[in-house]
Amino acid sequence: MQPTFRRLFPIAGIVAAMAGAAPLDSLAEASSKSASDAWQLTASGLFADAHDIFSARRTALQSDRDTRLGQALTLLQLQPKTDARVRQSAALLDALLTENSTDEIGVNARYFRARLEHLHRYPPDPASAIPHYKQLLAEHPAHPLAGQALVKLALIQLYRPIPSDERARAFASFTAQAPAVSSAAARRDLHLVLGEAALRLDLGQQAALDHFVAALEAGIQLRPVRADTLVRIGELASVLGQPELARRHYQLFLDGFQRDPRRLTVAQHLAALDTPVVR
Repeated sequence: MQPTFRRLFPIAGIVAAMAGAAPLDSLAEASSKSASDAWQLTASGLFADAHDIFSARRTALQSDRDTRLGQALTLLQLQPKTDARVRQSAALLDALLTENSTDEIGVNARYFRARLEHLHRYPPDPASAIPHYKQLLAEHPAHPLAGQALVKLALIQLYRPIPSDERARAFASFTAQAPAVSSAAARRDLHLVLGEAALRLDLGQQAALDHFVAALEAGIQLRPVRADTLVRIGELASVLGQPELARRHYQLFLDGFQRDPRRLTVAQHLAALDTPVVR
């Protein structure tokens, strides 16, 4: 039986808030804006304004693939979200893929077409997302979005209701693919997903530890995620009899997170590693 450990990190994920904005004054104003203006608004979370620009540009430039991609993606962010908007977005993305699935717009359309199925459909349809993710991986394995496609594919396939031996084989397959992911960000995310899955799905605490260490090595910039990962590594290494690894990561946590409420508990765990066991 594997040892257990007490988790010192929150289970809840990080939820990003999206800002709203007043609509543009008129369609004429929207049509005078460039696609780069619209993408900048999209990156800032001003989806309604961006959608106005993309829609106005599409009226004037029917063949502009960048504009149609922007219109499709911002449709998915408009409130209220409706089935009609999701269907319209899917149709725009499908048309882009039919025209050309191999250029940069096509690669993005493939990725977001998959995301539409298991994020924006109601109810979600992850099974319909799988072929799109797999095709992206097969056709563009070195593209940064291919790494993110692999992350999403792992989430879908590991958590679906399948026999434990099939899940273990899928986990082993994703583990084998992780080192070859070209994007450090995607490689980090994949290791985090696999580490979490190893814990939640009883796939092995050593496997979880290995993935969390690899995620940290790939570079974790978000402070809450980095703090959680350092604590997880420390706890797992402690219960698995790897005190030096635990000590190093507990100390990194204490050095880097001066106001974290877990500091006292982590300091106690660190001190316990240096206390001789009386038998």
